Amino acid sequence: IPESYKLISLKSKGNLINPSVNLLALISFLEKATLNIFNSNELNANTLFEITKIVENLPSLPLVGCSEYKMVLTHSVIRFYLTTRIYFICKQENKNNNIQNQRTRERRKAAKLTSCKEMKKTEVKSNGVKATNKRINKENNVIRNKRNRINVVEI
Repeated sequence: IPESYKLISLKSKGNLINPSVNLLALISFLEKATLNIFNSNELNANTLFEITKIVENLPSLPLVGCSEYKMVLTHSVIRFYLTTRIYFICKQENKNNNIQNQRTRERRKAAKLTSCKEMKKTEVKSNGVKATNKRINKENNVIRNKRNRINVVEI
């Protein structure tokens, strides 16, 4: 048993079998193609097509299974692997986007709160100015009334 299969033999209760060399080679080719695309491009609708183009252009793809079913089985393995890989990549990308959106929401909320506090401060200041203006107007009215009374008395 190769060193890399020891975990399988330890965990197996008779149901797990060791993968073939061709299966490991196929999976490593698929993973390299997937990583090349994701390291060079953003995730988009054409990502899966770009990966399949790379896989199609490989000079020799290791085939998995017996001679009768090797094409069908290899096709199934490729389809399953790429579907599963894209699923987990999309899941991680969505998680990252949600975290980023949450941070943006929190920053906007904080910006609103600080702008609301500033608005309240200016309102308080303007209310203070309004109150001061009202007081000054009252004082001016009192002074005018006193002058008017004095003028009436003098006439």
